[in-house]
Amino acid sequence: MSKIKITEEEAALRRINIFKNRHRQFIYVRKWRKKAYVVTKDNFRFIGYYHNRIFLVLLFFMFTLVMTNTVWPIPVLGSLAVWGIAEALFEFLVVRHYSPTKMPENEAQIGFVASALYEDRKIVNIKIASYFVLGIAAIVTIVYGKYTGVYLVGMIGISIFGFFQAGFYLYIQNLRKKGK
Repeated sequence: MSKIKITEEEAALRRINIFKNRHRQFIYVRKWRKKAYVVTKDNFRFIGYYHNRIFLVLLFFMFTLVMTNTVWPIPVLGSLAVWGIAEALFEFLVVRHYSPTKMPENEAQIGFVASALYEDRKIVNIKIASYFVLGIAAIVTIVYGKYTGVYLVGMIGISIFGFFQAGFYLYIQNLRKKGK
């Protein structure tokens, strides 16, 4: 575990790059731009939406893939356009209203694994079961759905993702048992 003590709420916020500075203000860090902004609790929702933009892009890709029954050019170019629009909207409509501040010193001291250790054990057990069921459901769908091509690759990807996430949370529970 990390040497710094944080609450479960703070651990969840760190997953979307929100930290508390020494003045107990919430700081949103955009690591790839190396900038930090002071935010309020009202802004957490917009930042959470921004961090889920990949799901929007994948949903758009899958929808257009099914509607057009082709991979190129509409689904790929459309998904890239949706991603660009999401980035631009967040940058121009949301981030511009935040007041900039200096980067927090301790933002790199706790990572994804350490923040997952702060999650409630029951929630982690539910996540393990859910991801494992997702992996099994994807395999059953592959077997009985007789998918080919892109659909088959997508279902294999979903299955691998489910098993990988279940394994990650099993690793977290194992670390807890060892007392780390």
